Amino acid sequence: MNVKTIPERAEDYGLLQQLYARLYARALELKDTLSVEYGTLLCVGNDRSETANNEFFVQLGYRHLITLFCMERDLSEPIPAIELEEGFEFAPWAMATDREEEEYLAADAEIWPDTPIGLTRLRDFKSRPNWQAFTIRREGALIASLMVCEEEGSGEIEEVFVREHWRKRGLARFLLAQGLAYIQSIGLPKAGLTVLTDNDSALSVYKSIGFLTVSEEIRYCIDL
Repeated sequence: MNVKTIPERAEDYGLLQQLYARLYARALELKDTLSVEYGTLLCVGNDRSETANNEFFVQLGYRHLITLFCMERDLSEPIPAIELEEGFEFAPWAMATDREEEEYLAADAEIWPDTPIGLTRLRDFKSRPNWQAFTIRREGALIASLMVCEEEGSGEIEEVFVREHWRKRGLARFLLAQGLAYIQSIGLPKAGLTVLTDNDSALSVYKSIGFLTVSEEIRYCIDL
């Protein structure tokens, strides 16, 4: 969630509190619909420059969760041609059946066991304009994937992963080049993605293919 005011009232914490109280009450209602097996976090994200808004949440007891770089790639610049190592098979993936979705979710949960995407969020991605998934397989087994979609007139790259055994072989860089070429082919001027600021290996790959950091987002959370 987030709570914003017009710029000239950015430090009006009384006004922010009135809005926040309603949202917090609604968050508690939503929590009651969720499984009691897991904890529930209420999260907020702001650009680092939004110091007054960030301080409002810190004063409410929110703690730092993660910090992300927002990166962009200008698609008027050439996209490098990257060769895929022999023995790997690349293909777009419609992920059209329940079984295919289950295959993707199993691989995703292996990569991010603490924060798997889940079926609801996967289908939300698939419903977005110009969504497309790309995969690399080895002897039929899914070993790397990337999803792209259109958001507000730009391409957005999501869920880039390579299974651990197959890393450091250029697979992520190859997929990124394919994703950028697809975004370019549908007439969008740039591509964006977000990455944890401490994920040095991913940052290195993104920078090597032309992504530049344009902003930094700080996310905070509290336990409900």
